[in-house]
Amino acid sequence: MKNYILLFTFLFLLVNYSCAQNRDYVLSLVLGAGQSGVNNTTAGVDRVSRIFYPTGGIQLQTKLNKSWAINIYPGLSMSGNVRELSQPLFGISKADSKSAFLNLGIHGKYYTPSNVYFSFGPEISYLLWSFTRTFSGETLISNENQTEFLNRSGFHLSAAIGYSKPFGSKRKDTKLNFDPLWFIELRGRQSLTNLLPDSQTATRFSAIEIVTGISIGRMASSEL
Repeated sequence: MKNYILLFTFLFLLVNYSCAQNRDYVLSLVLGAGQSGVNNTTAGVDRVSRIFYPTGGIQLQTKLNKSWAINIYPGLSMSGNVRELSQPLFGISKADSKSAFLNLGIHGKYYTPSNVYFSFGPEISYLLWSFTRTFSGETLISNENQTEFLNRSGFHLSAAIGYSKPFGSKRKDTKLNFDPLWFIELRGRQSLTNLLPDSQTATRFSAIEIVTGISIGRMASSEL
């Protein structure tokens, strides 16, 4: 909870500062897909894989200068693993776990002259739900809600590389200049907190995502 309070306080001060300085804003709608799972899951003779999932969210960016910006983005993500047992145990041949999160990240973002950008920063997450299922062949045996046994909040580090390209025409006949952009972005995320509370074994997860979307920028009137 302390991490949430500190981050929201920082975001509030940042928005107030940007408004006072009449800075540029960019609002983006984001859709994509990712792969994620617990890092140190031991497979042994079993087959263990990470899950694929859809992701989406929005981004709010405020420009600090021509090269640097602050990017704030809330979004949805997932993590989980699938284990296929080499030998059935009590009739169970496969088990999977899936968890869904609401993430809020804040990145420093650097733009190169060639429309390529890099970003890096912290994220916090809130666990929405987590379920574990067991199967015998393709037959579902159980589907248990594990949410109450896991840490509801987490802290992460993430980074991204992307490319953006303007399309359409700019509006320069008003006080606000709306610039439509298309972008594609590759993201990586590493959790720094365990999913299992008071666990003697690290249960941290990592994720990689590829996303695309449309951005609409507002240029401050002083720059027209």
